[in-house]
Amino acid sequence: MYTSNNPSVRAIGWALLLSSFWFPVSRAEGLSQSVLADAKSATVFIRVAGKAERGSGSGFLFRKIGEDGLVFTSHHLVCPEARAFAKVEVVFFSGAAEEETRQAEILASDESLDLALLKVKAVPAGAKTLSVLGE
Repeated sequence: MYTSNNPSVRAIGWALLLSSFWFPVSRAEGLSQSVLADAKSATVFIRVAGKAERGSGSGFLFRKIGEDGLVFTSHHLVCPEARAFAKVEVVFFSGAAEEETRQAEILASDESLDLALLKVKAVPAGAKTLSVLGE
């Protein structure tokens, strides 16, 4: 389903945007090593190959549902309207010895928020989700 009016994607997009105001981190405090390690583990590299174009970018693992996962990335990267029959790959632990690549399915995309939601099957066991809104 591709829609710029998807209420679920819009709600989560606004929650992500507003969470930076609700849980600010001052520059003096910085991030703890464990928070930084968890954030790095949740960050993924994304490769997209369309009919005539290719692209790459980043995203993050937002939620695990059983062995599968939901990944947020940018709409402009996966841009379903322009990348018909696109192949989307999500790379976990990019550049590390434990690097693993999975195929992804575009579940929803919102151009106005520049936000897209991907579904990935069989997320690697060591991948962590990015905590949002104090989860």
